[in-house]
Amino acid sequence: MLKILLSFLLSLVPLWLLGAIFLTSPTVCRWDDSLGLPIPVAGTCKQEREENWNSFIFGQLGLEKNDAERLASAEVLIFGDSYIEADMVSPQERMQNKLSEMGIPAVGIGVSGNSCVENYHLMGIYNKLVPNVTTNVILIADITDILPPERTTDFLSLKPAYPFRKIEGRLGEISYYLRLMAFRNLLKKAKMACHNCLDWQGNHWRDNVTNIESKECLDTSHYEEYWRNMLSALKNQAPNGRLMIVYVPIVPSIQDNSLSTSNDDAEIIRRFSKVCVDFNLIGGGLIDISPRLCDYASCTRRLPRGFFNTKPGAGHLNGDGHRLVANAISEVLTK
Repeated sequence: MLKILLSFLLSLVPLWLLGAIFLTSPTVCRWDDSLGLPIPVAGTCKQEREENWNSFIFGQLGLEKNDAERLASAEVLIFGDSYIEADMVSPQERMQNKLSEMGIPAVGIGVSGNSCVENYHLMGIYNKLVPNVTTNVILIADITDILPPERTTDFLSLKPAYPFRKIEGRLGEISYYLRLMAFRNLLKKAKMACHNCLDWQGNHWRDNVTNIESKECLDTSHYEEYWRNMLSALKNQAPNGRLMIVYVPIVPSIQDNSLSTSNDDAEIIRRFSKVCVDFNLIGGGLIDISPRLCDYASCTRRLPRGFFNTKPGAGHLNGDGHRLVANAISEVLTK
């Protein structure tokens, strides 16, 4: 019996080793009273393997360590989803660091899945905690960030739903410190993980978002009231009303073995951009960096998104993409 048990345990070693090296690590979260949110534990490390091969350390207030160290001097706070969270990009290559190198101290505050609803509430929290902040930037990755659930027009009536997809509790910490990524993934796939322990916590509020499969036929007439409500609230939340909204679409992309600059969301973004002009945003309206991304790819034959282990031109912004966004923000802020 002892031999069988020993053999079984030894057979788990290769699985543990492969998981510890080749799988993305879980992110341990604890409740933070100053934020009123569960945030990554300071000093823990995030190992990203699904896109790129990157590791970084969390600092205070749920931020990456270098961002946390810039809080006292930060003038610009950039809010967004996984594009700002940027697990797959090294801290030195992220847009907030590039801006800081240009003399515009910036901090990125991103949570995977966040939309403008969540960003509005985070702005209210972090603007009070960062002493020298003068400007808020919101990065929009796709139109789900600006579309209301169902036919809601009252932006302020929507409650934030932070899909942290992190782990909490003692068992979660054990899975992190013992690097049990492979076993945790197996448990999740088998739907055997315990809620609040090894399983992630998500919030699927977007299940109720208006169906946008047929964008060319989409009736956006009821969106304008929501957009005006949303932009008014966001601008009031920003310090002295200084708000910039940056749109980073998935262009260019590879389609039929060629470079495509088409954007299925272009018509809705055009309508949203017209509304943005009325709110005196920094830059005069929505900052659409589509031309910048397409020109870069055309001139350099390099794509601003995707990594060595992902489909070319797909996925999140890589280091080049972050630099292009930082340049766009810097040019507007220094005019």
